[in-house]
Amino acid sequence: MKIIHYNYALQNKKSGDKYKIDIRTFLDNFSSSSNVKLKNSIKYMGDNLYFFKEDKDFYLFLRTRNDEIIKTIKAGKMEVQDIYSRLSKDERLGFASYIYFSKNFCSFATTQSGPKTTALSELVESLLQIVKLKNYRFLLIPMPTEITQNEAFQFNIIGRTIIELSPEHSFFKELLKTLGIAGHYIEGLEVVIKPKIKRNIKDDFEKLIKKLSNENLTGIKKIMFKAKNDIEESLREFYLIGNNYVYDYINYPKEKPSLEVFENKIKSNAALRSKTENFEEDENYEQNEDLQGLIDNISIDFWNNFDPDIKTSHSKNSK
Repeated sequence: MKIIHYNYALQNKKSGDKYKIDIRTFLDNFSSSSNVKLKNSIKYMGDNLYFFKEDKDFYLFLRTRNDEIIKTIKAGKMEVQDIYSRLSKDERLGFASYIYFSKNFCSFATTQSGPKTTALSELVESLLQIVKLKNYRFLLIPMPTEITQNEAFQFNIIGRTIIELSPEHSFFKELLKTLGIAGHYIEGLEVVIKPKIKRNIKDDFEKLIKKLSNENLTGIKKIMFKAKNDIEESLREFYLIGNNYVYDYINYPKEKPSLEVFENKIKSNAALRSKTENFEEDENYEQNEDLQGLIDNISIDFWNNFDPDIKTSHSKNSK
């Protein structure tokens, strides 16, 4: 299971201005409220969405349309550990994701059918609408990253490698000719180098990359490879060319997602630290103390007293 890290921000839909916002208090107060009626009112593509606090800044994000789960939640009788227990016995009851929030970034891990980032945006924007901040969009911003050739060659073990070529590259025409294809309607070719089980192709990989580097790199759209340093580790994806994002990996289900696991991954991820520092200095995202104050001012009592059947909101946000 991948943990993909995102910076996050709020964007004014009218002006396009983007703001760095610490959303932790806002989400913590919502998830800590006892308003079951409100929590059962948030839906996405026909499913109910639930946002349960498991630990400090760490949440279970659930989507389900299972009547048994929904009725139990409506009755206020279900705790996070109960949900874990039921999902582990029968995943058809619902699908989970796990989210850690920090000041300027969040870390998102999802099971195969768990709610994705679009569902999280839907949840947050539904809450913003309740507090009369409907003109704001919740942005999740991936952290793109590539590594250098020298960094790639430092890995001890290299596995599956994928190279994507466009018609501009000289190898493209050679491969089409070998395959007997005219190619005027072919947009690209992917070359997959798949080693035998437990075989290391480090030497061949380095020869290939050096050969490609000696050619004109124009026309190479992607070079992705899987690598690791220790035989006990899991292979991870890296990109020499193309889009990749800062992420970590959990050996799920052997390794259960938890606050401790997420924090340990985050502490050891140098790329995440670098990207977060860059985001803090990014002038395309402004600070907005008034907006931050409004967000932080939405208390647990407000969520407890809010009736989703009555379209009213927090009086202090009506300005």
